[in-house]
Amino acid sequence: MPPAIGSALMWNGADCSNFTSWVYNFAGLATDQLSMEQCLLPGDLLDVAQKDTVGSGTFAADYKLAHVITWTGTRFSDLQAGADRAKYDLSRMGQPDSRLGGDFLALLGPTDTAANLGQPGHDPWMIIDSHYAGPAYRPFLGWYAERLSHVRRIVGPMRPQPIRTSPPM
Repeated sequence: MPPAIGSALMWNGADCSNFTSWVYNFAGLATDQLSMEQCLLPGDLLDVAQKDTVGSGTFAADYKLAHVITWTGTRFSDLQAGADRAKYDLSRMGQPDSRLGGDFLALLGPTDTAANLGQPGHDPWMIIDSHYAGPAYRPFLGWYAERLSHVRRIVGPMRPQPIRTSPPM
């Protein structure tokens, strides 16, 4: 945020987070009913920032993007229940016929294990990512979730346009 000019400060009203809550409530959506995952669509790009502050303390200098990942809108259990379930077998991680990176288990949360993965409370959202361990599905946990900076939606849903066969009236 740019530095404020003292004479421009208004101490009545709401700050940005209160204003956003008001807008959602005005529209009939309670902010506690929404989660980030409900707002994302498969194919959204999630930008991940470096944790450490970079620069002199201005907003633009504080955040340096480090990585981008793709949201799938799919949980681990969904992948294992699909027709290609063999490609998501934990015993085949990192192998050429696997869709899971060899680093998959290292990215899980502290209470997640290979035995409880996919069960309630241990069923992470999955992202598609490519880095030193190669392209693969990975859990949206740890570094990815903690350093999420912002989301970009490049392509929206395709909507067919009506074809006019005669001039409008």
